[in-house]
Amino acid sequence: FTMYGMIAVQGLSLVPLMFIFISASMKNLDPTFEEASQVSGASFLTTIRRITLPMLLPSLLGVAILAFIFTLESFEVPLVLGGGVQADIFSSHIYFALNDASGSSPRYGLVAALGLHFLAITYVLILVYHRILGSNNERYATIHGKGFTKKLFLLGSWKWPLAVGLFGFLMGISVAPFLVLLWMSFFPSYVQPSASAFSQISMQQYGSLFQDSRFLSTWINTVVVAMLAPTIAVGLTAVLAWMNVRLQQFSSVRLIIDLFVSSSLAIPTVVAANALLLFYLLINRAMPSWFPLVGTVVILVLVYSYRIALAYRVNRSAILQIAPELEHASYISGGSSVQTLIRVVFPLIMPSILAVWMFLFLVSFRELTLPLVISRE
Repeated sequence: FTMYGMIAVQGLSLVPLMFIFISASMKNLDPTFEEASQVSGASFLTTIRRITLPMLLPSLLGVAILAFIFTLESFEVPLVLGGGVQADIFSSHIYFALNDASGSSPRYGLVAALGLHFLAITYVLILVYHRILGSNNERYATIHGKGFTKKLFLLGSWKWPLAVGLFGFLMGISVAPFLVLLWMSFFPSYVQPSASAFSQISMQQYGSLFQDSRFLSTWINTVVVAMLAPTIAVGLTAVLAWMNVRLQQFSSVRLIIDLFVSSSLAIPTVVAANALLLFYLLINRAMPSWFPLVGTVVILVLVYSYRIALAYRVNRSAILQIAPELEHASYISGGSSVQTLIRVVFPLIMPSILAVWMFLFLVSFRELTLPLVISRE
C-alpha cells in the first residue's frame, strides 16, 4: 500500500502485454541480417543494438505506447493498492466522479474534461510514432519473397545466469501469486500461512461455488464474450491496418485513420463503459422487441469489442514487416485485394493475430471495470 508497491504491481502486470506482442514480431525477423552483422565482426550486444532493435522499432514503439496508455487508464490496481497512500490518479478520480458516495448525480462535465487529457496525450504519442518511423515503411519489412530459416543463438556462459534470473522472475509474477490465491481459496478470510493453519483448511468455498446456480451460466457467458469480442476486434483491425499501411499516396488520410482508430486507447475504461452504456441505452429504444440489446450478452460482446485500438496497433506493426512485393506477386497472378488479404497477408501476420487475440481473450476474461459499470443498468 505504497506508491512504490502500486508502481511495481502495475509494471509487472504489463509484462504479458510486452512479451506476447514483441515475441510475435520477433518470429518474423530474418536472421540473415543478424548473421551478416556477426560475420562482419560485431558482438552479440552490438548486433542487438544496431540490427535487431531497429528492425523491431515499429513493434517496440507500438507496444510502448500501449503500455504507457494502459498505465494512465489503470483502474483496478490503484483502486486496491492506492487507497492507503491517497494515490488519486486520473482513472480513480474519474470513477469516483461518476459514482459519488454522497449520492449526488454523476459529474459528466468533469469526466469529459479529464477524458480530453487522455485523448490529447494519445494523439501526441501517435504523432510522435509517425514522426519517428517516417513515411518509408518498406525499410522495416523483414518478410520478403526469399524464405529464411529461423536459427538459435548460443548463450554460452550467459545460459545459467539468465536461466536463474528468468526462473526467479516467473516465480515472482506468476507462480507466487497463484500459490497465494490457492492458499486463500481454502479459507473464508485470509489466514497467514503457517503449519497450524493447515488444520483450518476447508473445501467449503469450492462447495459453495459449485452449488451456486449462477456459476454455470456465468462461465458460459464469459466464454462467449471472451471469444466473440476479440474475434470482432482482431478481424476488423487487420483489414483497417492493412489499408492504412498500403495507402502510401494518401499520407493525410492514413494519419486520420490512425488517429481515429487509436482513439479508443485514449478513452479510459471507466469513461468508455459509461459512454457505451448511454449509447446502447439510446440504441435499444430503436431496436425491435424481439432483439433487445441491454440486459443481454450481445451488449457485452459489443462493449468488450471497443478495444480495437490495441489490436490495430499490433496488426499494423506486423503488416509493416511484410514487403509489398509479396502482395504485388498476388495481384500479377490475378488475385483480387480480398484474395491477397486472405491468402497472403493474413497467413504472414498470423503470429501477431493469434497473440493479440489471445491477449484480448484473457483481458475479456478478467475484465472488471466494463461489467462493473454496465451492470448498473
